[in-house]
Amino acid sequence: MRILIVPDSFKESASSIEVSAAITQGITEAWPEAQCRSIPIADGGEGSLEALHYCLGGDMISVDTSGPLGQKMVASYLLVGDQAFIELAQASGLHLLKDTRRDPMNATTHGTGVLIKHAIDAGISKIVLCIGGSATNDGGVGIAYALGYRFLNEKGEEFMPTGGTLHEIVDIKEWGRPTHFQMDVLCDVNNPFTGDQGATYIYGPQKGADPDMLKSLEKGMDHVRNLIISKQQIDLNTIKGAGAAGGVGGGMVAFFGANLVSGIDYLI
Repeated sequence: MRILIVPDSFKESASSIEVSAAITQGITEAWPEAQCRSIPIADGGEGSLEALHYCLGGDMISVDTSGPLGQKMVASYLLVGDQAFIELAQASGLHLLKDTRRDPMNATTHGTGVLIKHAIDAGISKIVLCIGGSATNDGGVGIAYALGYRFLNEKGEEFMPTGGTLHEIVDIKEWGRPTHFQMDVLCDVNNPFTGDQGATYIYGPQKGADPDMLKSLEKGMDHVRNLIISKQQIDLNTIKGAGAAGGVGGGMVAFFGANLVSGIDYLI
């Protein structure tokens, strides 16, 4: 008998590779003559990079960066030929925070932006960003800040917004924004940017948002959406997947003209 084992990760418990190994071990112990083949998969969240490395090979590049609440850490991206595969959850993931520290009001995707910038500075022109499992609800502005965008408040002061301060943005400047790269964004959901089925109300509670936080976060996200409509003539609520990973999907489309690929699972 031949058995194909194709698991995703067990969220915040075991990676798809660890799950594959455990299932294989259990089957072979109970049924020694079974022929098992494992193909780990991922959905864009934590473990995606590990599954891609397992299947594609390549080199893991370690970078000094910051976590979702600004804590110093080392995260990695995968370099395969002339492509860099970057997993949002590596530096901005929910699994990096204990339950008591989950705080989407103050969380940022900036650490992921540092990974992307490192790859671009190394000469990589094709970025594949796997999104999911984020601790953030910042619409991707942290990534944009790391890549040269600047956000101004009503006093004309530059600041790096988080989920709780998105409503303070009154202008967006593109200072030093890199343009010599292509980004594909991979996700497995089709939520809009805002609204009842959007990033905040669907995914905010698992990131630690209580009802009052949800109202504040949604206010900020809708503010960003309207700014993008006025500056880019793009309504992120018309783009499937724009609400993925706290709005990172939509943010990448708005800030970088990314090709948002919605409804994609990795099955290598």
